Amino acid sequence: GCKDDILESHGILKCGKDDFGDVDPADVISSRKTDFGVEALVDHREDVKRKYSGMVVDPAALEEIMVFYVNRDKKEWS
Repeated sequence: GCKDDILESHGILKCGKDDFGDVDPADVISSRKTDFGVEALVDHREDVKRKYSGMVVDPAALEEIMVFYVNRDKKEWS
């Protein structure tokens, strides 16, 4: 897709490891565990913000999007 469309639609959902269990796997392209919780790439940022209103969904940089897509076959990585 167009770079601007990709940047506008994608986001990084950030939450605790326990909260991540409440996230529908269909909403996640791939996720990575950190010392602080989980970061997950989503491709419908505004919809995910509404669906998981208690979680943070930040805009994603193009580099982040590429890293998450490269690791999408793992689905969950660190």
